[in-house]
Amino acid sequence: MNLSLDWFLWLSIALAEIVVFIQAIARNSSRVEFRRFTEYLGFSATSRVFLIILWAVTHNFRLYGIFGQAASAVTVLMIGAAIIEIWQRVFGPARALPPKTAMKFLIALCAAYPACFLLAQLCRARTGNAFAASLWTIELIITSIAATTVLMLVSYSRKLNITWRPIHERIAMGFAISLSASAFAALAAGRLVGMLTAQRFSQIAYIVALGVWGWALSTRDVPEEKLDIGTLRTLWHDMNETQAELTVR
Repeated sequence: MNLSLDWFLWLSIALAEIVVFIQAIARNSSRVEFRRFTEYLGFSATSRVFLIILWAVTHNFRLYGIFGQAASAVTVLMIGAAIIEIWQRVFGPARALPPKTAMKFLIALCAAYPACFLLAQLCRARTGNAFAASLWTIELIITSIAATTVLMLVSYSRKLNITWRPIHERIAMGFAISLSASAFAALAAGRLVGMLTAQRFSQIAYIVALGVWGWALSTRDVPEEKLDIGTLRTLWHDMNETQAELTVR
């Protein structure tokens, strides 16, 4: 991170994360709807600022890598919690779904995850630095698993003809962009492009994802129509008349 471009990307990401985090807090002030996603943004922004300060003070790549991987481990757990939150918002209660919907989805994930591990082992980063290569391999495993989960969640909901609210769709889109780009960068690092180029590609994709999340959180949902007492009485009356007609027939 000696180049000005790298500092610009890191600082831009940190600033954008803080802005989107504030948006999420403001949106949750009226009703808590995206608790896990908001917690992810808060932790990601905090850890990124800490890592920037750590590198600026120590310039120790190994120390930076250890703390970075620790933060990534926590981050992937928080991404998983955010994905579960999206599942709950999109799919609704289990009793409203076809039987064994969640089980079938978990079985599909269990079948896909070994392929992610196999891909990471077959496409290990090629670099003279063993420590850097291990970091990129871990990054490939984490991001490929997370990206697979998001993409399968979207495709499975489409298979069930479940309609997404725009905000949920855009949050999932942001995760798909960021995680897929990070997985591709980890796959290409040291093989198709240099380490620095792969890192910059991943960072730019994450900035795009933050923009999508900011767009999602600034979107106002169409207010649901509320039924007043008169409307309810009319509906009840119509239902009784229909039932009486069916009984006569």
